[in-house]
Amino acid sequence: MGIATLLAFTAAASAQPAATYTPSGKWTVEFADSMCVAIREYGTPEAPLTLLLKPLPGDSNIELMIGASRNLARKTKGETKVTLDPSGQNFAAYYYDAYAFKLRRHISRYYVQDIPLEALGKATAINFDTDQASRREFALTDMAQLRKVLDRCQDDLLRSWGADPAALAMIATRAKMVAGYVSDLDYPKGAANRGEQGTVALRWVVDPKGQPVGCTIVSSSGSLELDSVSCALVSARFRYEPALDTSGKPVASWVSQRITWRLP
Repeated sequence: MGIATLLAFTAAASAQPAATYTPSGKWTVEFADSMCVAIREYGTPEAPLTLLLKPLPGDSNIELMIGASRNLARKTKGETKVTLDPSGQNFAAYYYDAYAFKLRRHISRYYVQDIPLEALGKATAINFDTDQASRREFALTDMAQLRKVLDRCQDDLLRSWGADPAALAMIATRAKMVAGYVSDLDYPKGAANRGEQGTVALRWVVDPKGQPVGCTIVSSSGSLELDSVSCALVSARFRYEPALDTSGKPVASWVSQRITWRLP
């Protein structure tokens, strides 16, 4: 049976020195149709690396990706942590490493829980604790400027979804989930039998009554069945205390979230 999770992990500690990488290029931000992606090159021409940040509006979790010409990790998946310097803040994450044959690169994905863009904007380095033998540190520069560009990109993305960023900025209290879960018992048998797994990014509106409506796939898990089941579970189980405006009136708001489906 597989495991479905909403990015709630317990990270393992490591005390080994980290390999440190410095930027070899500037940040670029892709204003994609479904997501804003910040990209920066690191390393050397002989051993290049790419760091990607993939935030979603309304989602406190961020996907971080590392592309490398060689495998930098010892494990293929597991629970880990990400640390920001100089604050020393730790964030739990789920880690998945695979070889992308089309790109001819090893891709390491980190689904990091409750890491605010504000914290990234103040960071000077980010550390990835995969295991005791493969800690990695990436120097971060120009983060305040990057945050401004990402904010503008996310505002454009919200408008494309039919939302008004100015109206959302007036929300005094964000929608709070009061019910909703995804468990290993929800893993579709067909997808499990086919060995399908992955992370799906979703978005929906929480209406003034606290009901999720209009669940839409932002980024596919790679499995149509896992994507479909994810939205069905959100609609059937998730319930909220609605967002409130400055006068205390319930208002509609947007929520984005990733659900990870993984086989043992």
